[in-house]
Amino acid sequence: MTHREILIRSFSENRLFLVCAAAGFLIPLAVAFSYGAKISELAYIFPSIGMAFGFSLAMFALTVVALYPYVWWKNGRNWNETKSQVSRIMNDYASSERLVESVPVILGLLMMFFMISIVKSLILHINPYHLDPVMAALDFKIHGGNYPQYLVAPLIEKWSLVPIVNYSYNFWFGVMMGGCWFAAFIDRDKGRRNIFIWSSLSAWIVIGWFTATTLSSVGPLYFSSFYPNLPDPYAEYMKHLNTIDENVAKISVLWVGDYLLQMSRDPAVIDLNGISAMPSMHVAIAAITALYLGRVNKWAGAIAWAFAALIMVDSVYLAWHYAVDGYVSLVMAGIIWLFFSWIFRRST
Repeated sequence: MTHREILIRSFSENRLFLVCAAAGFLIPLAVAFSYGAKISELAYIFPSIGMAFGFSLAMFALTVVALYPYVWWKNGRNWNETKSQVSRIMNDYASSERLVESVPVILGLLMMFFMISIVKSLILHINPYHLDPVMAALDFKIHGGNYPQYLVAPLIEKWSLVPIVNYSYNFWFGVMMGGCWFAAFIDRDKGRRNIFIWSSLSAWIVIGWFTATTLSSVGPLYFSSFYPNLPDPYAEYMKHLNTIDENVAKISVLWVGDYLLQMSRDPAVIDLNGISAMPSMHVAIAAITALYLGRVNKWAGAIAWAFAALIMVDSVYLAWHYAVDGYVSLVMAGIIWLFFSWIFRRST
């Protein structure tokens, strides 16, 4: 088939995904304009998308570099055969036909990334944050009269795991992007790929926008900033976390949190305000990626589930989320995955 024929066929196969991704981007954009957003505010989005692409390219380069020692070892440390096999792999997966076929999926994922940047900014305008006292009380009650931060902190700090917690939470962006690019460029099982991309898109719409807007909350990190007239149950813990940051190991989410707080208070409607606690998209996307990679390879799935569990613990320790945020996200992500597994099983 010619490149044109491949592209037409791919657009035809992915047309519904593209339509839904476009709607997921354009509807929040229209809502943002209805709240007074300016076209110039869209400039806030491009740096984050550029950073995501730069991170993805770096991951791709590292993957290619990592192929060499792996193939070299598998081929009995024969360098000539290693170069030949890596070249065949690259020609197979980075062929022009393969890249052309991936264009519609990439376009859909791009619109999803643009949507992410907009919907988070809209929560504060559509339904101002108000449920944190309820979430804090619920967290306290279901954990036996304890705030879960005080349950995980002693274990993490006893084993000097703060740097791992900090870096792994930031690495979540790489896992999200990596899963998307693997689905777009490498995975040849279209049914499995469709389950993943549809689950990811739906998670951002259903969990990251509709549910997050309905259950509008900021998380323990921001409790005192948004509820100044209420006693802050996390005041002592935040002092402790700042002490760890100053004297033990740097915690980057603290200064990122300060930056997002400034964004939430500026007059722009569309910006990089990513403040939203319930439900946790970190946990939801990590779980969907783990479900996906588990279908690709059992060992990849096991590693991905370990990472998802780490993200759950990270989000609580770093005061980014209430524990219940993660629990709700796990359930919702599982339901979305099962739904699309059923849909595409029926369609095939």
